[in-house]
Amino acid sequence: MRHAPETFVHLHNHTEYSLLDGASRIPAMVSRAAELGMPAIGLTDHGVMYGAIHFYKACKEAGIKPIIGCEVYVAPRSRLLREGRVDRDPNHLTLLASSHEGYLNLMRLCTVGQMEGMYYKPRIDKEILAEHSKDRRRRHRRRAGVGRNVSRHLRQGQLSARSPEARNREAGRGQHRARAVR
Repeated sequence: MRHAPETFVHLHNHTEYSLLDGASRIPAMVSRAAELGMPAIGLTDHGVMYGAIHFYKACKEAGIKPIIGCEVYVAPRSRLLREGRVDRDPNHLTLLASSHEGYLNLMRLCTVGQMEGMYYKPRIDKEILAEHSKDRRRRHRRRAGVGRNVSRHLRQGQLSARSPEARNREAGRGQHRARAVR
């Protein structure tokens, strides 16, 4: 009885372009994936896509499918707001491009994060995410993004009131479900 899949693909990798977080060099990462027989590999640096072209070329040379993405920082309220403790700790969201249009949307999101949302980190918000949502796939939320908001409402004594996040999730249920990248 087999317990592991025949092939495995890492979708969430940081490289030297994820400042203070990634130590992998693109050529070494891609050659190791090829050595292990991986059919594809993903790149999801923090808030930037500086290594995307280098990664794409290295993967093509190694005969591996490149999956380009980005782990973006989502501002708790708005990318334009900058108030101490409230706006300093954004949630993480990993996005993967599923087409050329998705890749262009990821580049736009990263640019907006750098140009409009910079507050300790390049942040985007739900508004700009909705504007550039076509042909990209959301993989997961990290750092308990939704849970963290629920915890905040509980601490503030809003036990009976439903949070704005809950109402938004109910209104848009099923719009952004995570799907396997093929």
